[in-house]
Amino acid sequence: MADIDIPEFDMPFVFRDQPTAIKGDLRPLWRMCLVVLLMRKCCRGNRTSHAKLHVLNWAMLNEANRANLLKLTNGESEPTDILVRIEPFLNVAVNYALGEGLIEQKNGDRLVLSTRGVTLADKLIEMEEVFESEKQFIAVLGNKLSEKLVTELFA
Repeated sequence: MADIDIPEFDMPFVFRDQPTAIKGDLRPLWRMCLVVLLMRKCCRGNRTSHAKLHVLNWAMLNEANRANLLKLTNGESEPTDILVRIEPFLNVAVNYALGEGLIEQKNGDRLVLSTRGVTLADKLIEMEEVFESEKQFIAVLGNKLSEKLVTELFA
């Protein structure tokens, strides 16, 4: 094979590592804060199952998911109308939150917000400039999503 002569490439060049922006929802700290916020405002007694946390997390991904979850909790759609995606990054955030003492695991898959987690959630609620759209949705949803409905979603 003959050498190809391209004059434009006849100069020195350097490869450099460039920082890559990571979406907020892939950052463990952001997701840990979302977990404690969801558990504080959308879960009875600051307790939840992994499955319910996955449904709530899925709803936070975009407006369409939020609208679908609201329709479901308002009785305007059926659990079979919705396909909830399991987000692996949520499991990472839950593990970090467990390690940081923000949540505790009880009776298998039950997660309970610790005193430290409640304190963090309450501070996040007070801060107006963080989780703005998430807080708006949480205020509308409240704790309408029952464990029974979550079970039906995954059945």
